[in-house]
Amino acid sequence: MPAQIARTIECSLATVYRIQRNIRCFGTARSPRSTWGVKPKITPDILSGLEDFFEAYPTAYRDEAVCFVKDEFDVDIHPRSISRLLKKLNLTWKKMRVLRMNVLQIDDMDGQAEDSLVTLEGPVNDLADGQSYLQ
Repeated sequence: MPAQIARTIECSLATVYRIQRNIRCFGTARSPRSTWGVKPKITPDILSGLEDFFEAYPTAYRDEAVCFVKDEFDVDIHPRSISRLLKKLNLTWKKMRVLRMNVLQIDDMDGQAEDSLVTLEGPVNDLADGQSYLQ
């Protein structure tokens, strides 16, 4: 039977046997792709947990986020991983500088602390001298 299939579709007998084996093992004609490298420690569950953590504690430091991940998910990660994650989420730790020209600009901060986690709308290099990120 495999020889007849190989002649009909004009392929080698080894190809027919390989496809049959893949169907038996994996349920499809092709085997699943093998992955290379180290599996990431920050899973989607940890990512959503960290998003909630930084939403609840916008003034938290990286080492506090590392302790949160260790306590909640029992995973050790490096503080630099938190920095890369924040950059990926388009968040950065910035001192919010308030121009002290008038009191109205302070009211625009909507009750945020002077040090807080803010969302960047564009690259950091787009800031002209004297400008600051205020939300």
